Amino acid sequence: CESRGSTENRAAELATEAGAQVAIKKTHSFSGRPTDWNVDAVCEFITSIPDCSPYAAKFKSEHIDGAALIELDKKDLKEFFDMPLGLAVKICSQLKKLEGKK
Repeated sequence: CESRGSTENRAAELATEAGAQVAIKKTHSFSGRPTDWNVDAVCEFITSIPDCSPYAAKFKSEHIDGAALIELDKKDLKEFFDMPLGLAVKICSQLKKLEGKK
């Protein structure tokens, strides 16, 4: 039987581990210029954006690589990917941030 102190310590350890796993996902860095990404890199990028992972398969089936991705705008994402405006904005915003790091 664990004492209360060791139970609290274990809970803190688990919370720290969970936080570290979340931090890893949030701090993933995408190498190279987006125009150089292959289809799999684009899918990984889409998956890294909150709430957008369900759309990664569509990017793959449409053969969207980095060069194609940067040509898409919010309207394209809404129309061709049947994506809500909010998610389209998130994708475009993240892409702009990456392009600004060149």
